Amino acid sequence: MKHPLHPIAVHLPLGLWPASVVFDLLSRAEVGGNAMVRLSFWAIVLGLVATLIAIPTGLVDWLQIKKEKPARKIGLLHMD
Repeated sequence: MKHPLHPIAVHLPLGLWPASVVFDLLSRAEVGGNAMVRLSFWAIVLGLVATLIAIPTGLVDWLQIKKEKPARKIGLLHMD
C-alpha cells in the first residue's frame, strides 16, 4: 500500500489506555457509578486487542526497511 500501517494501528491503544485511567479516576470519585468501572475494563480490553493488530503491522513495516537504513536499527530498538 506504500504507507506504513503501524502508525495508524497504534492510535487505538494509545487512546484507550489513558481513557481507562480517566474512567478509573472517575469511578474513584464516585462519578458515573459502576458504568465507569465497566468502561475502564472495556477500554483496557479493546486496547489489548488493538495491540494485537499493531504488533504484526509494525513487524511488517519494519521488515520493509532496507538493512542499510538507520531507521531499521531505530525500529529494532523500538521493538525492545
